[in-house]
Amino acid sequence: MTELLEQIKELVRQAGALLLEAAPEELEISSKEGHGNFVTDYDVRVQELLFSRLKELLPGAAFVGEEGDGPISVGKGYTFIIDPIDGTTNFICGYRFSAISVGLALNGEAVLGVVYNPWSEELYWAQRGEGAYLNGKRL
Repeated sequence: MTELLEQIKELVRQAGALLLEAAPEELEISSKEGHGNFVTDYDVRVQELLFSRLKELLPGAAFVGEEGDGPISVGKGYTFIIDPIDGTTNFICGYRFSAISVGLALNGEAVLGVVYNPWSEELYWAQRGEGAYLNGKRL
C-alpha cells in the first residue's frame, strides 16, 4: 500500500502542475446544481487525468468524481474518490486556496487520502494505521 500511496502522491503533484498552468481570465466556467456551485474546464481536465492515470495503477478500481455522472456510492473492492479542485470558486477568482483531493476506499472503508495545494506546495496524506503527514512531517 505504501508504494501505491507514493504513486498517487506523484499523480496528484502532476495534476497540480496542470492547475498552475491555468490563467483565470481564460477559464471556461459553467454552473451546476446548487447555489454558487461552479465547474471549470480545469475541474474536468484534472479529473480526467486522475481517472486515466489511477486506472493504470489499479485497473479494477471504481471511481467517484465530483464532476460527471459516475456512481455516487462506494462499493466492494477499491474505489477512488476524487475532488479535482476543492475550492473551485477560489480557483476561479485567482485565490491560491484550492486543492486536489484523492481518497481510496477498500470495501467501503477509507484506506488512504492525498490532498495537495499546488500553489503553496502543501501535500497532505494519510494512510490507515500510519498517521497523517504534511510534506513528509508527521502531524
